[in-house]
Amino acid sequence: MDRIKRKGAKTTMNQENKRTWLLDAPEYQGGNLSENAYNDGAGVSFFPESETSRLQVISDTNAAEFHQYLDQLLRDGYRNTFSNRIHQNLFAEFQKGESLIYAYFTPCDGTARVIVDTASMPLCDFGYSYIPTGDECSTFYQYALVYDPTGNGGGAASEKKYSNCGTFCIVKLADNSVILIDGGYDFQATPEISAGVMQFLREITGIQAPQKVRVAAIFISHGHNDHKGNILNLVDYHADELMIERAIYNFPSVEFPGGGGVPFAKFGELLLKKIPNIKFIKPHTGEKFTLADLQIEVVTTHEDRVNPTTGKSDLLDYNATSTVLKLTFGKHTVMALADWGGNWTCAIHENEMAAYRGEEARLLGMYRDEKGEYPFLKADVVQVAHHAINDWMEKIYQAVDADYAFIPQADVSYDQMSHGCYRRVVDQLRAIGIPDQRIYFEGRQTHALTFTQDKIVHSSTPIRCFNDYYLDLLKQYQPFYQEGEQ
Repeated sequence: MDRIKRKGAKTTMNQENKRTWLLDAPEYQGGNLSENAYNDGAGVSFFPESETSRLQVISDTNAAEFHQYLDQLLRDGYRNTFSNRIHQNLFAEFQKGESLIYAYFTPCDGTARVIVDTASMPLCDFGYSYIPTGDECSTFYQYALVYDPTGNGGGAASEKKYSNCGTFCIVKLADNSVILIDGGYDFQATPEISAGVMQFLREITGIQAPQKVRVAAIFISHGHNDHKGNILNLVDYHADELMIERAIYNFPSVEFPGGGGVPFAKFGELLLKKIPNIKFIKPHTGEKFTLADLQIEVVTTHEDRVNPTTGKSDLLDYNATSTVLKLTFGKHTVMALADWGGNWTCAIHENEMAAYRGEEARLLGMYRDEKGEYPFLKADVVQVAHHAINDWMEKIYQAVDADYAFIPQADVSYDQMSHGCYRRVVDQLRAIGIPDQRIYFEGRQTHALTFTQDKIVHSSTPIRCFNDYYLDLLKQYQPFYQEGEQ
């Protein structure tokens, strides 16, 4: 549960830049301090925001000063609970009593970030390991949802119009537990559809009622309505059929325009009501933990784009607050981009495009090695960002250099795609060598990739939408790829 006790911030003055250290934590010596402490958003319950975590940025610093700060935390009685290094980026977590501090240094811009996290439990107490035996392995499912094949969107199923947003993924781990990732819009998650999801979970795990399906974790990438439907319904209507152990999400404050915890207030209330002792972390960039046979690495969060001078966010679009994860199943990897990368390209204004390029530069700068390459970002599978509506991300797809792609969008042929952005994203995937038969759309089939020790195996099952109108609508369109095509 969220911690609600929070002491007052220190008011000592850094003499070099005349700015104030604003966190209830040992003061960082060196560099320049941001003018404000960033409201880092609430924890598992989403509200009240008085229980928030806080972040301060230190610019013009270096690795030596960062290590000195970590040493100071140890001298002050903090215990180092996690450390990580990716290229020259440094990450560490410390705990002292109820106080949790996460700090990281990125040399690409010479900044350190210190977070007083009042919501999370220590990483060392969060995850668990499981070594597969025999033919046990993990599978990643892009669960089929209803999308508007006309591309008109609308979001009003009662008017027989569907959205071109929403996504829902499921991971079945080698120990037969599952991870639920996002959830879809409300009309992509009617009670009937969510009941079908519950049935699907029983089918892929082989667990029959009255036994409960074990949910190792729920992960929500960001706070938009089209990412909550099925997980909300599963917690609301099927909690007695599930054993939910963990929750993972990092939302910015409700002050951030365009989203926030408000649409998720009911979800947070239900989650704590039904699972009051659920394990929770607010993931931060550079964290790494294991659930069964799956290693999860946090690639980027909204915290990376806090301005070093003002201490306020440089993000203009709430989609870009998405937490990006790298999932490693033995030798195989998935880059889950969620809606990171911003708005529909055709609607982007010049200032927004500059902000998106700033996000791109930050991400690539962090993970570029001394050879100018991106080995950390390389993955076998990419979850295409933001429903393929932002087509400016070719550099990101080139860095990921995947062999398979999941696209949370309507499944129609290339020629029948209603918006050029969809085709341009497909062209970018083709350009990095992904063949059409390995590009999987979400609007018609639940596509699955099973990760064995030495290969990746694809399978699929038809959509469970419980809606004859939608099924009839699909018949007017050809799927993106059909077996037998070259």
